[in-house]
Amino acid sequence: MTHAKNNTREIFTSRVTFETKPQPGKSLPTLCGYAMTWGTLSDDRGGYKVRLKNGSAKAIPTGPTLALANHDYCTPLASNANGTLRMTADATGLRCEIDLPDTTWAHDLCATIDHLKNDTTSAMGMSFGMLPNGTYAEVKEAGQTIREYSAFEFDEVSTTVIPAFTSTTIDAADDEEEEEEAELTASESSDEEENELAAVPAAQPVEAVQPPTPNRNKLSVEIEELKAGLSNQ
Repeated sequence: MTHAKNNTREIFTSRVTFETKPQPGKSLPTLCGYAMTWGTLSDDRGGYKVRLKNGSAKAIPTGPTLALANHDYCTPLASNANGTLRMTADATGLRCEIDLPDTTWAHDLCATIDHLKNDTTSAMGMSFGMLPNGTYAEVKEAGQTIREYSAFEFDEVSTTVIPAFTSTTIDAADDEEEEEEAELTASESSDEEENELAAVPAAQPVEAVQPPTPNRNKLSVEIEELKAGLSNQ
């Protein structure tokens, strides 16, 4: 089980082997898998790990719990409010059944699951969003601090692609730092370009070239000589 943080919840991800069963009269199947399992340890979260006690999870009572693709609210898959998402706690964990809708992202999800089913380096997984203020006790096991949750609420479950057997932890704070570094790099690049432009000597204005003023006296003499030559002929 791996984790990530965002502004309002912590995201825990586990590798899942999905089952599918046909939906009568529908083109896409029902997707079945465990969004969370009891008694398994998360990856290290900076000095401690998390373990969920049997039956500790509770869907939020104040609104629907959604099934999403990759935690994206723009790609909803199902909702417990209309019965397309069904969640059952058993001895293993929280089992979910998701009646997939006939949407582009649901078709893409089925294709991805089929593509990765025999992949040993990447796999499909399921995640859930744990809301803050859950109840837990800290215990020490072999020198490792464990936060063992006895009660918490969640508001969504998601399908996601995760690397197999490796940590998929992403911290929102790290994302913000990367964005700041990218902005700083862009700013430094812009300053360097401005300095390079400043080092180029400015173009000097070109003085307009005036045509030579004709010598009117010489021209008059030449005309008179031409007239005299014509008269002699």
